[in-house]
Amino acid sequence: MLDITWLRPKTIPEALQMLAEYGDEGKLVAGGTWVSLVLKQRLLMPSALIYLGDIPGLDRIEQLPDGSLRIGALVTHRTVELSPLVREHFTLLSETFATVANVRVRCQATVGGVLCDADYASDPPAALAALQAMEPVAAKGNANSISDVGVGALSLACAFHGARMNVEINLKDLPESEEKSRMLRERDAMVPVFDELANKIQNIVQERMRG
Repeated sequence: MLDITWLRPKTIPEALQMLAEYGDEGKLVAGGTWVSLVLKQRLLMPSALIYLGDIPGLDRIEQLPDGSLRIGALVTHRTVELSPLVREHFTLLSETFATVANVRVRCQATVGGVLCDADYASDPPAALAALQAMEPVAAKGNANSISDVGVGALSLACAFHGARMNVEINLKDLPESEEKSRMLRERDAMVPVFDELANKIQNIVQERMRG
């Protein structure tokens, strides 16, 4: 059994002080979905876990005066998915978060957590969902900004194939198992779908730019 100190800071400065005190032996915990898995697998063995759930203000979604969105680190995936504010003004973001894992995980996992641990298993589906949303924009969107759609599609292609390679890197040293095989099959099945859609969007963009 691991001997881990459980810490509950009440402010961000207090959390930073605890991190400085424990150094690499201290790990932050938000929703805990990733941390619980790696603890069970003995891939992470810290001396202290610093829980952020008692810090106020990190679980809010706000629209700023300039129209941009501020999402707190403790906001769950499910909250982003169902937020009326996000659905109205940032529909793609809502739809992307809806593709991650399952409802039980989305109710627990946080935005800050997924950005910090960069889970390779959830990156490719999110990139594919984002690209799928770009097709109608390429076909029917404002002609004056159509080149931006092309750049966006290329950026997503880089993100997708980077995530695909990341899956390979992270899984290569794991022993063979049905779970490992399943994840590789799911990854490989997405590649032709993604590439076909990316090429289709680029063709639409080029055709519209020609006139």
